[in-house]
Amino acid sequence: INPLDASQNGASYLAGSGRFTVPMPPGTTTTTPTPAPEPAPVAAPVADDFSMNWEFDTDGDREGWQAVNLSSALTGPRAGTWIFSVDGQDPMLVGPAITIDATRARRISVGMANAGNPAAAGTMQIFWKRADEPFFSESKSMTIAVANDAGWRTYSLPVGDHPAWKGQITQLRVDPIRYGDGHALGVNFIRVD
Repeated sequence: INPLDASQNGASYLAGSGRFTVPMPPGTTTTTPTPAPEPAPVAAPVADDFSMNWEFDTDGDREGWQAVNLSSALTGPRAGTWIFSVDGQDPMLVGPAITIDATRARRISVGMANAGNPAAAGTMQIFWKRADEPFFSESKSMTIAVANDAGWRTYSLPVGDHPAWKGQITQLRVDPIRYGDGHALGVNFIRVD
């Protein structure tokens, strides 16, 4: 007997269904098989490294940053550097709107040279806004000492260690020094990683 031959095993074809029925021996019960569970969706892998960089490497492209209380000798960055003169109090670069998960970004680095502005003004301060506190404040900021010898340096602030660096970061502000007396200051990148 060929079990696949319906004429030999008593099976019958259900027209239009594409299925055969096979008679069961008396006293046999059948169960409807439980369908296999749907596989769980696979989340896209999340990179362990995060970075958001503003390199100012396109002439004239400020990459969304606005200079406040800074006089730019040019209309924007040139050859990867944005040069300013600092003639007064509270110079700042205010960044574009962003979305950063604070748990993934732990440091802000600024490439900068301060060409002779007063040593007493040599403190960089970085501020941030959060989605739950959409304003800049001293409580959401960090500082680092800045040299005034015109040497290019990378100043890195470990914002991830600050208790107010949490949630969703929505904007940055970099105050490169506290005040200036007309000397130059240059910025060639701002990086968050």
